[in-house]
Amino acid sequence: AASIPAQAVLEAAAKMLAEAEKPLIITGKGGSSGAPEYFDALAKVAADYAIPVTQVGDPSLPTWVTGIA
Repeated sequence: AASIPAQAVLEAAAKMLAEAEKPLIITGKGGSSGAPEYFDALAKVAADYAIPVTQVGDPSLPTWVTGIA
């Protein structure tokens, strides 16, 4: 089941995007192979605010960042 981030997390993300000089949304598998409503929401935000989107595979961050081997 999908989880919805806490309101404070959403507000912090919105603030970071609003203040970014060159915003970029980096998504994992959920951005394109998840539920269609996730992709639609992501596409709307990216289009409405002219934010480029890129996708990475699993894991989303390199192991040297996460410490997960």
